[in-house]
Amino acid sequence: MPKSVDPTVKEPAAKAGQQEPLYITEYCVAHDFDFADHFRVDTLPGLLFYQIVVKSVQERRVIAWWKSREAFEAWRKQFARLLGMHGVLSFEGFQLAHRVRRDPVGWLRPTAIVAAVGALVALLTGLSTIQDWGYSMLAIPDCTLWIDPEAASKPKATGEPFGIQIQVKNRHLRASGIATIKPILTGDGLKLTDDANSYRVRIEPGKAEVQEFRFIASHGGHYPISFEGSQKGGYVIPSSDISPLRKTIDVWDSIDQSPQVSLVKNSDRSASVSVEVRNAKPTPYGTALEATLSNPGGLDVRPDKRSINTPKILSEMQILPYFVGVYLPRLMS
Repeated sequence: MPKSVDPTVKEPAAKAGQQEPLYITEYCVAHDFDFADHFRVDTLPGLLFYQIVVKSVQERRVIAWWKSREAFEAWRKQFARLLGMHGVLSFEGFQLAHRVRRDPVGWLRPTAIVAAVGALVALLTGLSTIQDWGYSMLAIPDCTLWIDPEAASKPKATGEPFGIQIQVKNRHLRASGIATIKPILTGDGLKLTDDANSYRVRIEPGKAEVQEFRFIASHGGHYPISFEGSQKGGYVIPSSDISPLRKTIDVWDSIDQSPQVSLVKNSDRSASVSVEVRNAKPTPYGTALEATLSNPGGLDVRPDKRSINTPKILSEMQILPYFVGVYLPRLMS
């Protein structure tokens, strides 16, 4: 079918050709040719469509579709008479449907590739969302408690608030967890500085959160603390207990009220005594200590050269914060 055919004519011609092949003719006519106003297609039986194509100012053509070749041959002379003396047949033949062979990779265009990648990303995102939803519903909680042993082992001072940091780690890599931690205190003298009974912590998958507990002690001593609680994972999974974390906190008096005295060595004529003093209060210049012999009774007291300071009969020692000082006076007979 000629490429210059009007689409409004080409479409019905293609539909008519689906039933049986149509016969097409093309005539060259005068540059000013046109059919008479009273001319109708049904004037010539077998003529289905026609179209006048203006190729240029000096050239015009008439394209006609016939029901069959026989119909064209039967009305050929009459049709040529309508076209005038300048009408010359330049082409005739059957209209055949032209089927373009499909390119097997023709769909691989940039837009198709982008659309396919977008669909794949959407699918994977949807699957990940469904999987995360499943974890949020059915995840089994797996939280642990941990404390820094070096920080916990440092002695605390009486009468002053101090903090203990507990790390709550969620070992589940795909689901978040919620832990409720409560410190259990044994004995008197140590209590929390606030009125909170428990602390609730939310931990993201594979991460850890730190919760600080504040305590205050009324007097020195060893205080065992047990950090216990529960953990929650998926919405439909019941809560379970967390493995408890137990730690003993050493609390010292600000100024040691009961130094420890012990015999280091003795002989027939001399003896060495050690005095252990603990200072828990972090003062910038230490604490002055006097060690006095209660019953000198004719004994000659001399300081040992290994003493911290060189004391007289009343010995003084500078004890730095969190330091255990040992005073070694020598008792001479």
